[in-house]
Amino acid sequence: MDRDISYLYKNFGEKIYYIGVLTVLTIFSGGLAQIAICILFLQALRNIKSINQKLNNSYLQKFRFRIFGAVIIDLAGFIIFLILTGITIFHIINVLPTLYLPSTDPLTILGNTYGVLIFVLMFALSLSFGRIILYFSSWNALNKFFRSNLVQFPPNIVNKTIEGTGRLKKGYLLTLVGGTIAFICMILLVIFIPMLISMVQESSLILSDFILGLIFYSIMAITAFILAIIGFILTILGYFDLSQLRNL
Repeated sequence: MDRDISYLYKNFGEKIYYIGVLTVLTIFSGGLAQIAICILFLQALRNIKSINQKLNNSYLQKFRFRIFGAVIIDLAGFIIFLILTGITIFHIINVLPTLYLPSTDPLTILGNTYGVLIFVLMFALSLSFGRIILYFSSWNALNKFFRSNLVQFPPNIVNKTIEGTGRLKKGYLLTLVGGTIAFICMILLVIFIPMLISMVQESSLILSDFILGLIFYSIMAITAFILAIIGFILTILGYFDLSQLRNL
């Protein structure tokens, strides 16, 4: 392997390693770590661009453009989500004083506030779908690159990169499935919360039906959560496997 290309792969692997570390830290720091991850991805893509100027490989090209698209969605989504969160908090602050007015119906206020919250959550989920699909397809492209260029790398390293990109694919696929279930849960909330408020106001709520619906909804929500956790773990493992490139 050309020494310049080897150096670029090593730099790429180092950045992927730090992305893996920061992905773990997102559990505690959330958006701040995610911004740092986006910056590292943009730097890592410069390495891929330099490599592909020499190799001119279609898989690397797909990987670079799709990761770039996902990172842009991450950054834009983070900014927009902060704005929407601010609007939601402002709405709640304005609504709270009216709860103490005699003419106020708490259920009506709850319904209006719930509508704003659901809009913010559904917007966030919609953005997440786009980024997850881009991440999945980008890791799939990189996996195909390593599989079709086995002889360019030491066996112990290329096996790890293939395993790592495979785990990243599976991680984002599980996240996509979990996100789809979560999106369905949001749709069900949009449909049934107003109906539930109406039935409570009219005293027509059947307790047994409500309990069955709550159990079904809880199963869906727990399934989405478990899939997201497994996907998250696979993603972290995938990053650390792929980061073995730094040992070239």
